[in-house]
Amino acid sequence: MAAGAEASDPVDDYTKDIFRSPINKGVERGNAIDWVNFNRTVSALSLEGLLRRFPQLYDGLGDVMGNPQSAAQGIYAMYQRNAEDVKSALQTKTNEYYAEILSGHLPVDGLLRLLGSGAHLQPNVVGLMEEIEGKLAPGLREAFSKQQPTDERCLQDQAGIILKAAGYEFERESPEFTFSIVRTRPDYSFPESGLFLEMKLLKEARHRVQIVDGIVADVQKYQKKCQGMLFVVYQTAALITDPEAFAREICQDATVRVKVLG
Repeated sequence: MAAGAEASDPVDDYTKDIFRSPINKGVERGNAIDWVNFNRTVSALSLEGLLRRFPQLYDGLGDVMGNPQSAAQGIYAMYQRNAEDVKSALQTKTNEYYAEILSGHLPVDGLLRLLGSGAHLQPNVVGLMEEIEGKLAPGLREAFSKQQPTDERCLQDQAGIILKAAGYEFERESPEFTFSIVRTRPDYSFPESGLFLEMKLLKEARHRVQIVDGIVADVQKYQKKCQGMLFVVYQTAALITDPEAFAREICQDATVRVKVLG
C-alpha cells in the first residue's frame, strides 16, 4: 500500500481484508494490533532508544560486516522507513474508507474501527483477559448447567479444565510470594503475559461484601507482581443484577477486570 503497488497484490489472495472484515480476538487481532503498536513505538524512538528497547539489535551488531556505528544507523533508518510506511498506509486507508467509518458500515472489530476506539493504546494483557472471559463464560455455563459448584475449589478446577482445553499455558497457585507476613499466590498465572486470574464463588447475597473485600485485598497484594488481574465472579443465582456497575465500584484500572458470570 505504501509503495503504491496495491493493485498488483489483490486482497482476494488473502484470507481476509483486515480493513473491511472483522478481526477475530486472540492471535489474529493481537498480531494486527501489535504490528501497529510496534511501528508506532519505533517511530518515536531515537537510535539509542531503539537499541535500549530492543537490545538484541545491539547484540547483533558484532556480526554485521563493516563499521558497527554505520550498521546501527542503517538498521535504525530501515525501521524508521518501515514505521513511516505503516503509518502512511493506515492514513491512506482511513481516508479511503472515511465515509464508511462515519456511517458505521465498517465492522467495529475491523482494524480501522479498532484503532479509532483506541484498542492499540490498551496494554496487551487486556486483550488476553477479554479472550479468557470469552472462553470461561460458555464453558462454565455448560459445566454447571445441571449442578452448581459446591465450593470455590470446584470452580477453580473447572476453570482449569476449560483453559487447558483452550490451549492456554498457565500455572496454578503460582507464583508464591510474601505480602506483609503472609504467604500468598493467585489461583492461576500466565507467565508469558504476566496475567493473574482469580476465581470467586458467590452463592449467597450476604457474601457479596466479602467478595468485594477479597478482590480489593488481592489487588493490593498482586498489583506490583503482575501486568494485569482478571477476577471472575461466578454467581449461582442472579445476586449481582448489574455486573458492569459492580465492576466499576471495585476498580477502574484498565489492567484490573472484574467479570461476573453465571
